[in-house]
Amino acid sequence: MSVTYQILFSAGKILFYILVVVSFVVSALILFKPALAARINERFNAVFSTEHVHNKVDKYIDTTEALLEYRWLLGGVFLAGSALTIKYLVADFDEKKFVALIINPAGLGARTIYEIVFAAVRWFFALFSGVGVVVCLTILFWPASFRKISEKMDTLFSTVEFHKALDASNHSLDNWVLRHHVIVGAFLFMGSCYLMVIFLFVLRK
Repeated sequence: MSVTYQILFSAGKILFYILVVVSFVVSALILFKPALAARINERFNAVFSTEHVHNKVDKYIDTTEALLEYRWLLGGVFLAGSALTIKYLVADFDEKKFVALIINPAGLGARTIYEIVFAAVRWFFALFSGVGVVVCLTILFWPASFRKISEKMDTLFSTVEFHKALDASNHSLDNWVLRHHVIVGAFLFMGSCYLMVIFLFVLRK
């Protein structure tokens, strides 16, 4: 179990390091090279245009009927996954061992805070896994009820407002950042330097 925790924590540190480096580069560009930052932002907006999203949103795919068609296979797989997740979170995972093996904080107060945070995350995921079990059982044994619930959810979470938000092109934030690039860039640059120091001298221990 300790090897698994070490692998997960190492992967998290690598991802954190990549994000810190990206934020460092972006903040430096905003602070020292605002014109270059603006050009990169324009290229980024052109590559990740909302027109592609429009085309995908306009396509109607009835995932509910496809799910119900293969409900015994998909529902069984999801149910097994949810059950195994609950079993691991409730019976196997120990936040005290995780904190002691992976983080190993110096003080008793810090250890307690870490244990509280990981315990909250543990039960948060356990709760949603329980919801997943209920959903899977509904798919397997009460498909008509699942279809009605899915139709109500589709009505509540319609893509109409999403379309309106995509149609309204707004570049005010980009312009504001470039107008105040010294303040914004300095703030982000100092924050990136702080995170870099945290990573190099704290997390790498």
